[in-house]
Amino acid sequence: MTEIYPPATPEWAERMAQAQLDTHVLVNGHAYPRLAYGPDSPGLNLRARCYGCYVLIGQRHVIGCMHERCAICGEQAYGCPCLTDSEVVTAQ
Repeated sequence: MTEIYPPATPEWAERMAQAQLDTHVLVNGHAYPRLAYGPDSPGLNLRARCYGCYVLIGQRHVIGCMHERCAICGEQAYGCPCLTDSEVVTAQ
């Protein structure tokens, strides 16, 4: 199967790089590590790159990717009630 890759734009490369610095999600004062794309993601047909945001296995998803898992419950992060009042924490 042919892999589909993101548009080769500096903006997308920047978003993918920023996602690697966005290490945690802060919920009610507690920081939870963001889950990386990989084999522990349930229900995914694992490919070399996430088919939503195109990060590689072991990298964090671009914020807003439909395939990112919730850092608290492990379900789909997009729209997860665990993350209603959350914010992303960037590495210093």
